[in-house]
Amino acid sequence: MLISITNPLAVGFLQQMADIHFIKVLPKENIQKNKLSDKYRGRLTRAQGKELATHINQMRSEWDNI
Repeated sequence: MLISITNPLAVGFLQQMADIHFIKVLPKENIQKNKLSDKYRGRLTRAQGKELATHINQMRSEWDNI
């Protein structure tokens, strides 16, 4: 989970929550970014993927013809 702090008071609240073991604050370097291919693997069937790729290529060629 990545949190963006918009109010400086939130830092104090997060530290208090860490002190009473409600949360654990990890160093920034521990954040891992997942590849999009891993995130979406298996969401579409192979046939849907081929259909989507064909549609995208068709749209791109239409833009090239303008």
